[in-house]
Amino acid sequence: MRQMWVWMLLMALAFVNDRSHCCLDEERISLLEIKAWFNHAGAPGSYYLDGWGKEHFNCCNWDWVVCDNTTNRLIELDLSYVNYDGLNAVEDLDLNASLFLPFKELEILDLSANQLVGGLKNQGFQLLVSRLRQFEELDLSDNKFNDSILSSLSGFSTLKSLDLSSNMFIGSTGLNGLRKLETLYLDSTDFMESILIGSLGTLPSLKTLHASDSNFKHFGKGQ
Repeated sequence: MRQMWVWMLLMALAFVNDRSHCCLDEERISLLEIKAWFNHAGAPGSYYLDGWGKEHFNCCNWDWVVCDNTTNRLIELDLSYVNYDGLNAVEDLDLNASLFLPFKELEILDLSANQLVGGLKNQGFQLLVSRLRQFEELDLSDNKFNDSILSSLSGFSTLKSLDLSSNMFIGSTGLNGLRKLETLYLDSTDFMESILIGSLGTLPSLKTLHASDSNFKHFGKGQ
């Protein structure tokens, strides 16, 4: 009898220890909602996320997810190519930024190559500006975003790297307020050079500008 109680105690302690190193419920639920969002849209690469929720309860162990070792909060999320399988893609997938609201300590987000367009009404990046206080890297390359999102992106004052390559920007409003931005990618865009030059004064930390295959006369790769 005594051995049984000892065994039960050890099992309980193991369960508590496992739970203490588990991701937050709200973040796991949000990841499953993101998976369902891509599945509902018919995204051809959504099978990349098939393992989410099946093999592990702890979302910190899921593919394309990185958590902080101390807080167990999600800090990195790679959703690149979920809406592309090399041949097919769902055209003009509306971004629903509200799905990312629980990720309060998110540092790196990759949404590249998903045919994303400007978000649903009141569901764009502006929702995240006040939540993501440690946000450092955002990759939006190979989508269909246009100038309508530039003003909301300017609210991410902690960003250090921003990739806007291969989108539909012309830069009519410029980029302002990104005072910590060090690296900016504008490859294969029609961003207006005059507007960009005017924005440089508001990007005091900028060290590298990538602008290959763009229409710039004074900027090029790795400037």
